[in-house]
Amino acid sequence: MCLELMNNMPPVYTKADDDSKEVTITVNGESCKISHFDVLKSGTSIHQPVVRIIAGLFTAQNHAMFLMRNERGNKLQEQIKTILITNEDTNLYELSLRVLVLCAQSNASLWKRNGFSLENQIHNYFSPFWRSEMFDRDILMMQVGAALTPPLKFIIHLLQRFGLDKWATIEFEQDEATAAQIKPESKDLSKTMVTIAEEFFQCLILILCERYAHGVGKTNPFDRVKREVIHILCTGSHTFSQIQQKVSNDINAKHISLHDVVNQVADFRNPLSTSAGQFHCKESSLPVYSPFFMHYSKSDQLAAEQSQVRANLNKNIRACAPPVLPDFLPFFEQIPMLLKSGILIHVFRIVIDRATRRSRFSSDRLFHKVLYLIGIALNEEEKCSSFGFTQKAEESVGLLALLEGLIGKPESSICPILLEVIVEKYRKLLKFKIGPSSLAADQKQSHHSGKEFCA
Repeated sequence: MCLELMNNMPPVYTKADDDSKEVTITVNGESCKISHFDVLKSGTSIHQPVVRIIAGLFTAQNHAMFLMRNERGNKLQEQIKTILITNEDTNLYELSLRVLVLCAQSNASLWKRNGFSLENQIHNYFSPFWRSEMFDRDILMMQVGAALTPPLKFIIHLLQRFGLDKWATIEFEQDEATAAQIKPESKDLSKTMVTIAEEFFQCLILILCERYAHGVGKTNPFDRVKREVIHILCTGSHTFSQIQQKVSNDINAKHISLHDVVNQVADFRNPLSTSAGQFHCKESSLPVYSPFFMHYSKSDQLAAEQSQVRANLNKNIRACAPPVLPDFLPFFEQIPMLLKSGILIHVFRIVIDRATRRSRFSSDRLFHKVLYLIGIALNEEEKCSSFGFTQKAEESVGLLALLEGLIGKPESSICPILLEVIVEKYRKLLKFKIGPSSLAADQKQSHHSGKEFCA
């Protein structure tokens, strides 16, 4: 019924400059046709109840797997397939993507002249009171889209909607410099572009990492609440009532003993004369921590990072490397293929190169997020040697040499330990894949090609 409603009221698209509804987007030699829409110029609403209801239905694994199979199903299943096939394959997650792009543009101060209405809506969108039915569902729908859409089309679609399809090309900086010479009075939008690029990579991290929701990953409600509590405690010590208040709106927490969860992941320190007794995260729980946790606000993220710096921990924990994640359930198991997409690997290379040159179209946070995504890809390859990320990254861009060139440099000062850990793991996986002698030859060749790229 929801899909029929969506079929009768599909997402509204707009016409491009050439009066066509479809545009061909080319990024680093990869092309794809997508429907045209500019979130900055066209109507977009944060309130998308139908899409979010549909997103929730996809977590019923036994009832959604028929979409992945070629054999004929029952009448209702065939009707659902027909609706999805006859529509643009990005329609399913289009409206959720527009909301995420709108939030990214707001963070980049592109909507600050629109008063407090949008600001209040975005605040509510991420608020603990409503995020489980708004923000969380939109991320879930993006995961559905990533599972059903070819990786190339999905990445290009995201780049175009975020307005980064030109930013993600090698020629972008040169084109911008030429445009500035022709029109010197034009406003410098480099900071805006960088902020939106950071939000783009944050979206990818959430699509790949948020596997603890019911029906998405091979987990249980206890693990989800445990992960939530660990991330709360990573921002600093909390009393039990503070923890309880922060997880009270989580549906899973209503059926789980919070006392059991807290006692498993935290140590209690007795009250002092000036403060109540507080729980501190156990060191054994810290490997689960992610600096890009979906429910972190900017202040939470900063507090968690400062807490990790202060703690006297070993190298691997201080690196805050991507944790080993649970496997996706069968419906979503194609999502990690995004990391092997040639276009995304080329974007990684561009960001690393710009970070090396301290380009105004890069930032420390942007480099950190790209490094984190590479870490996720290495974790996937560690679990399954046939994943093949390292081999593809070496063949296409010589990624290892680019990363090695940043070790010990001020350009990697935001996450030097993470960079070392990533490079160590990369070498280990590549050595296992192609052997030590071949690795030395490949590194020499990729280092040479890296110099050509920088030139």
